[in-house]
Amino acid sequence: MVLDRRQLPEDPAELTAALAAVRCRHQSDRWAGAMKIALISPSANPLYDLDYRFVQCLDPHWNRLDLRGNCGHSMLVAITAATRMGWVPLYPGARVRVNVINNDDLVVGEVDQLSQRVAEFTVHLLSTRPRPVAGLLPTGAPLTTLRTPLGRLEVSFVDWANPYVLVAAADLGVTDQAALFAADTDLLERLRVVRECAAEVLGWAPDGAFPKIAALGQYRPGELAVRAVTVPSWHPSLGLTGACCLAVAAEVGGTVPAILRDRAGMGLGELVLCTPGGTVRASAALVDGAVGWASVSGKTVRFEEARAPQTIEVS
Repeated sequence: MVLDRRQLPEDPAELTAALAAVRCRHQSDRWAGAMKIALISPSANPLYDLDYRFVQCLDPHWNRLDLRGNCGHSMLVAITAATRMGWVPLYPGARVRVNVINNDDLVVGEVDQLSQRVAEFTVHLLSTRPRPVAGLLPTGAPLTTLRTPLGRLEVSFVDWANPYVLVAAADLGVTDQAALFAADTDLLERLRVVRECAAEVLGWAPDGAFPKIAALGQYRPGELAVRAVTVPSWHPSLGLTGACCLAVAAEVGGTVPAILRDRAGMGLGELVLCTPGGTVRASAALVDGAVGWASVSGKTVRFEEARAPQTIEVS
């Protein structure tokens, strides 16, 4: 769901109450299952086109929210909605600059192709302040021994675009891509346990949305397989912010994705990620010991006209 943020309060408690009221009004229509909300407005800052605040709902009634993260797919939906409202123009080559209020990121949606109903983007993610490599690792190391009920696991904590805990699928007993991509409830439960233990290390609520978690496997040359979790279940592919985070993490020697990328024979700067929903291509660069940027190409937004209400779908 995309809403005009100017019509809503800024205070988190007041915002939670206002959104719960919105959810109550839509409980009988197709929006009832929405768990991600984009709050947008034209930006007063000339450096940006849109101000964007991402809201992750943690329960189906929108009574619990997490405001700490970002969501690349909902941001692309927001750009498309803003275009339909006449706030920003879209044309091939256009770059829409989005100020992410949650974490001060700058996200640029560059239009590669455009038709009446479809827009294809390359998304670039930058930080408005220089982010040294050391600042990407919340635990201060590329690998951290995480104590869990499943045993000790060597995982990577990486905070870029969204905070993630990254774990090798082999360490969870997953030895092939078919098993990684199966809708296996036991694997989902193991990842939930690992994520909650990671949240405790960071001092965050275990039942929140962050850190996000992804399991990585290396089964074929030239690519990595990725299985990610979203609220409340498996992600159908991989979050755009997750792809950016993985691309940056792979540039930092000793992390789980860097180790597996070397094993796959991929060079620096590029990452090919195989997901249950298709292949994702991401790239990133470190400049003078800091993150320069991360990009993901081939993201498509399809606009569907409906009598009431209008919907936007993204892939």
